[in-house]
Amino acid sequence: MTVLPCETGDFNISTRRGGFDGLNHREFLSFVLPYEKLAVGLVSHALLGDADCFVVAEDGRARDAFSLSKGGQIFHCLPDAYTENQPRLLGVLTAFFAARKDHELFNVVGEEKGTDLVKRAIQAATGRGVQHEQRYVLLEKKAAAGSGDSGTSTKFGGFDELNHRRLNQVEDGVAVATGGFDRLNHRGGGHVRTMRDEYEKLTIVRCAPSMIDDLLPLQIAYEKEEVEWEGNSIDQNVTRLSFLHALRTQQIFALSKNGAYIAKGGTNAIGKNYVQLGGIYTIPSERGKGYAECLVRQIIGAVHSRGKNTALFAKPDNVPALRLYEKCGFVKIGRYEIAYY
Repeated sequence: MTVLPCETGDFNISTRRGGFDGLNHREFLSFVLPYEKLAVGLVSHALLGDADCFVVAEDGRARDAFSLSKGGQIFHCLPDAYTENQPRLLGVLTAFFAARKDHELFNVVGEEKGTDLVKRAIQAATGRGVQHEQRYVLLEKKAAAGSGDSGTSTKFGGFDELNHRRLNQVEDGVAVATGGFDRLNHRGGGHVRTMRDEYEKLTIVRCAPSMIDDLLPLQIAYEKEEVEWEGNSIDQNVTRLSFLHALRTQQIFALSKNGAYIAKGGTNAIGKNYVQLGGIYTIPSERGKGYAECLVRQIIGAVHSRGKNTALFAKPDNVPALRLYEKCGFVKIGRYEIAYY
């Protein structure tokens, strides 16, 4: 592991490209894991070894951590953004990015105050400002004690009981739940829904890469609604490649009605103790009918059955989504921000 001296105080940035060797990998994770619910993406990159990971250390002790991918994506865990050491950390990060002025920058992702600090460092080091930034509410839902892969049963959003172990052994592209809803488990507009025949037409499947053509329209619609901003249209070819990668590496579920896919969602970062959910989307004509709740509960069940907690982020003005997540047991734990360059 090389040590890169910085200009500020006795702070140093230590790094190991493309991941870590065994001992240093453990040291990195031992620092980050207490903050994992705020930095699932960072832990995921560290576990996969698909980005350069860095530790800001003082007197040989880790104080902050972040990753930088070849494509310019930065994930971070910066506790010193909240301490009297913030100015020193800003100096270290500024020196770090000044030495990498030619490195591609795509976005900064993480807890809001840490993201703001990284933005300031990049601005000071390179003169580059963000093109777009989006703030979110960060939420978590912890797995119930003993909810690991034990074969115990539970209910997912009104479905008849499904076995945790059996759910996770389902072959990709095969239904994991169909119909069988409890009439009283779906409410809309303050009224009990009694549309049993309607719910009997629903199927939730664990998605496979071979389903890309069927599911891509949902992903494109999601990105246009949640990711695209004025002056920066999504590239559908990039969307296809990134979604195909997600289908290969993440747990993605889709809900179909009468054979047509109307909703999808899944995981987007898998850490050690936490899994981050994302990409949850229902087509506009089918919203307000309880379908998203069914899908979210299915995803939660799949994650919690492996003994992992769940986290996600949502736009603060997306009131229906926040209500849904709180109904599913999520609680607010902080603020999140993604800044794009």
